[in-house]
Amino acid sequence: GELSKYRTQISKLQAVQEKREVKRSKRSRRGPAVLKGIDVRTNSKQQTGEVVLRISGVLPGREVMTLQGPARLVVDLKKTTKPKELERYRPLPIAGVARVRLGEHPDRLRLVFDMNGSQTIPYRIVEVREGLALRFDTSSAPLPRKQRPATPSGAPVVNASVPVDLSGQD
Repeated sequence: GELSKYRTQISKLQAVQEKREVKRSKRSRRGPAVLKGIDVRTNSKQQTGEVVLRISGVLPGREVMTLQGPARLVVDLKKTTKPKELERYRPLPIAGVARVRLGEHPDRLRLVFDMNGSQTIPYRIVEVREGLALRFDTSSAPLPRKQRPATPSGAPVVNASVPVDLSGQD
C-alpha cells in the first residue's frame, strides 16, 4: 500500500540523483581509463548486491558475455589498466557470486565473476559517479555450498535464541 508507494518514490528520486551525478562526473572525466579499486555493497532486505568499479579517466567501452560450465559473467573493459597493487582475485560477499578475477590483456582489462550455482544471476551494469556498477539481483541466487542449510528440501530453517537469566534472581 502506502509503504510500497513511498519506496517507489524514493527509488525514482535516487535514480534521478544518480543520473545527475553521472552527468556531472562525465564532464570532469579525462585521461586513460584506470581501474582504481572495487567496492562491494550488499542489501539483504532488497536482495541485491553491487560491485562498484572505481574508474578514473574516461569511462571505457565494454563487452559483456556469460559463459556456462561453470557459470561466469565476463566484463571486458576496453583500453583499461589497473595498478599493480590491485588484487587479481577477490572473494565477494554477494549471494550467487563467489568471486571476481582480474586479467590484464594488451587492449583490455577482463573481469570474470564466478557464480556459485550453474546459472548467472540477473544483473545490470550502470554508470555511477565512481565509474561503473554491476547490480546483481540475489533474490534467486543459490547459497554457496558451505552455507546451505542441512534440512530436508522445503523444511523451514529456524534460527532462534532464548534469553537466559544467569543472575539467580526471579
